[in-house]
Amino acid sequence: MEAAAPHVTVVEFFNDAYLDPADWAPAYDELVSRLTSLGSEVVLLTPTFAMRAAMNGSAERDDGRPYVHFLRDHAQRAGLPLIDVSARWERLRDEGLPYWTLLANGINHPDDRGHRLTGGVVARALEGMLEARADA
Repeated sequence: MEAAAPHVTVVEFFNDAYLDPADWAPAYDELVSRLTSLGSEVVLLTPTFAMRAAMNGSAERDDGRPYVHFLRDHAQRAGLPLIDVSARWERLRDEGLPYWTLLANGINHPDDRGHRLTGGVVARALEGMLEARADA
């Protein structure tokens, strides 16, 4: 990372959701500290949805996964930008598109359509951040 000298680092670790929740904040605090010490701005990203069994019934309502709630709260507390991909996947239900049809492996990896959907969310959010800075 140091050699790359990124201006912005977008952080999303779907697999962290299975760690002990007591470890989430310290892990993210350390990562953010290391990245900001390199001069990089940090943007957190909520994950896409996963297989229905891993969603704890969240497919039937707003994303209730504790890890997603943590990311949203942590970003706000730490003053970090958040790109809420999960919120976009929540709306698929209202649009009549079963989200699991966008999972290539049926577990957690989006197919091409899911990647386009997610990439669009990320791109629009980053563009909005850049425009806000340009206007400031």
